[in-house]
Amino acid sequence: MILESMHYGNRHRTAWMLSLATAIFVIAATALSWGKLAAFRYNAIDLAYYNQALWNTIHGRPFGLSIHPHLTLGDHFEPILLLLAPLYALAPGPKILIALQALALGGSAFLVFLLSKEILKQSAARDRWAFGIAFAWLVNPFVWNIQLFEWHTLPFSIPPLLAAFLFFERRRLLPFLGTLALALLVREDVALIVAGFGLYALIRRRPVLWIIPPFILGLGWFLLAQRAIARFAIGGAYKFLVYYGWLGDSFGEIAVKIFQKPLYVAAHLATFANVEMIIGLLMPFLFIPIVAPQALLVALPTLAQFLLGAPGGSSLIFETHYVSLFLPALFTAFIFGVRALPIIPRLGAIIKQHPALLPLLLASTTVYGAVMLGPIPGTMQSLRLSKNDPLVSEAQRMLNLIPADAGVAASYAYLPQLSSRKNLASLHYVFLGLTQFGAAPYTLPQNIDYLLIDTQDFLIYGLQFPKTTWTREAYASGPA
Repeated sequence: MILESMHYGNRHRTAWMLSLATAIFVIAATALSWGKLAAFRYNAIDLAYYNQALWNTIHGRPFGLSIHPHLTLGDHFEPILLLLAPLYALAPGPKILIALQALALGGSAFLVFLLSKEILKQSAARDRWAFGIAFAWLVNPFVWNIQLFEWHTLPFSIPPLLAAFLFFERRRLLPFLGTLALALLVREDVALIVAGFGLYALIRRRPVLWIIPPFILGLGWFLLAQRAIARFAIGGAYKFLVYYGWLGDSFGEIAVKIFQKPLYVAAHLATFANVEMIIGLLMPFLFIPIVAPQALLVALPTLAQFLLGAPGGSSLIFETHYVSLFLPALFTAFIFGVRALPIIPRLGAIIKQHPALLPLLLASTTVYGAVMLGPIPGTMQSLRLSKNDPLVSEAQRMLNLIPADAGVAASYAYLPQLSSRKNLASLHYVFLGLTQFGAAPYTLPQNIDYLLIDTQDFLIYGLQFPKTTWTREAYASGPA
């Protein structure tokens, strides 16, 4: 009885500590993000894009958008926006989106904790290890990169994908398939991860009911999503195929080219940027995932998605929301790697002789990763500089002059604050005279009443547009 009571007390204390750590993460992540919003540091369009889409959705125009001249369904297939709309309606605006994203990321720590306990169940110190790994999630630089870069739907794929790994380990087929189906609602390319679970189940020698349904779910949904996107896209096709134009103009052509010209493809893959991305993804985990890499197979189709793109992989992947697609597999492989380390003969002897060495190395790597690869120091410095910037208060004064129902065309930084309205345009498309990827000509819409221009945007244009194929020619005539 005494031993059971102590065990219950330890579990209760661990749960309380994890709840406290998660609450601190959610509060800190939300506060920093709100500070970034107030300082006009959200300048990559995504937050404005999704806020306008959700604002239109709760006002009877599902997936409505004017930043791009079509519904969001012409960019990505994201039914999850309909599930988020009731929560968004509680306090419409960018702030609630930021808070919801922080909750999704913070709440995932509990799934990491449960998954760690399941995988490490033979370990005498499993609760302590599980708490440590869950805490590592909360301070992981990639998690913070997701939160502080922009707002996106992809982070909402993390909880169901982690849950899928958990149900896989517990051998609960229906919940496993249900969480995969839920993940599909986030975005069309999450379907590649779902299909990856079929490969993972095959390698783990699970029965056919664990293997075939993920393949069918993933590939079937991906093809269905492509048809839906083509229905609403300007060019009548999935516009992000432009990244794979060096391989072909359709999925069929791309697949054939990969097998026809393997050396040509290998030359594209063997770049410093691709190696940098892979090393960067593994570094905060002390490369432990490669000790037991089977779970990484889940992310293999997604890895190919980025490596085969014309830009290839780069640090941009783990500095932005794209790393959401890798984190569930990385953390699962990391947990399996931690379990496998003591059984490696020489390494196991070192760990047995110095039991505190591994936790110390992991803690040091996590802290180093949070400081060097994470966005917190840079964000705090940026907010400190913005605090006394007269342009911030002047921009807010100008925003206050614009009526809530007016049509506005604005520079990057002001789009989020202006996005709770029906008519909003981004001035960079006006400057180029083209929609994204040059799919169609673009002119300033007639329903625009106000222009809010930050001339610093022209410096950004000068850095970005001459280097990009579809903007290079248009940039030359933009000033006119």
